[in-house]
Amino acid sequence: MKKSAIVFILCMILLMPDFAMAARYASVKLVVEEYALEGGKIEAGSEAVLTLRVRNTNNYVSAGNIVFTLEDAQGRIIPQGPSGIYVNEIARGGTAEIRFRLKAMPDAQPGYAQLTLNAEYETAEGQNTNMSADVYLEISQEMRLEHGVAGLVSKVTEGDNIAFSMDFLNMGKGVVYNVLMAFDIPGLNGGSAVLVGNIEPGESKTGRANLLVSKVNGEYGNTSGTLTLTWENAAGEQYEEVLELSTTIAPKPVISTTDVEEQKEESKIPAWLPGALIAAAGVGLVVWIQISIERRRRRERDEKML
Repeated sequence: MKKSAIVFILCMILLMPDFAMAARYASVKLVVEEYALEGGKIEAGSEAVLTLRVRNTNNYVSAGNIVFTLEDAQGRIIPQGPSGIYVNEIARGGTAEIRFRLKAMPDAQPGYAQLTLNAEYETAEGQNTNMSADVYLEISQEMRLEHGVAGLVSKVTEGDNIAFSMDFLNMGKGVVYNVLMAFDIPGLNGGSAVLVGNIEPGESKTGRANLLVSKVNGEYGNTSGTLTLTWENAAGEQYEEVLELSTTIAPKPVISTTDVEEQKEESKIPAWLPGALIAAAGVGLVVWIQISIERRRRRERDEKML
């Protein structure tokens, strides 16, 4: 082996502890190992506790004087209490558990909110450093979809189209999506589900359907079934409400041939009526002619006297 190579190897061996020590101090890094939100999600207008476990990835040097803060750039979730959480030290290779009490704003839209956890801390050499990590929390919104009373007329007739309508009002803070009405009533065919659509907060809409009436298994009488209402929130979660409906199916009124003949007889014109009308018209004409002649004679006498 050449002398220069031997010298280089000896220098590296001598300097290795310094390189290792520098690496230890330079790599004091905190990471979020895991986090969990109380209840799994936070409802708009309510509070919940977020727990995070933070690890010091350096196995040689501790991190100290740590201040954790949490913020939501969109302002949907706000930490309650102190603006930051102080941790004196996280030992080398150790972990610390921190908790934030959070409040979701009443008008926070359903879905996932991205929050940022920030930390400022010191290394063993007294150097200030920082870290940040994203935290995703699910916001839920109470769905308050109100609707009018569901009901049918007490009796319907075979072959008729029954108009059905129902008013919907969104009393919540979030948009109600894909409101549907689906009928399942023997003898009343509403076709496929009726889409009412999306309803904004404070908005009302009316759902309308036409139900074609027919016999049930060839028979008339009472029938009952359900109207199923479904809708979704912004996260795609589906809600459902089932309403009971009932009515009585009656046959069409049957008109007999006797009734038809009687109606024809009642509508017939008496045989003597046309002649009487002609005679009356003739008499009227004669009277009119006589009156006209008499007026002309009277006018001629008046002219002679002048």
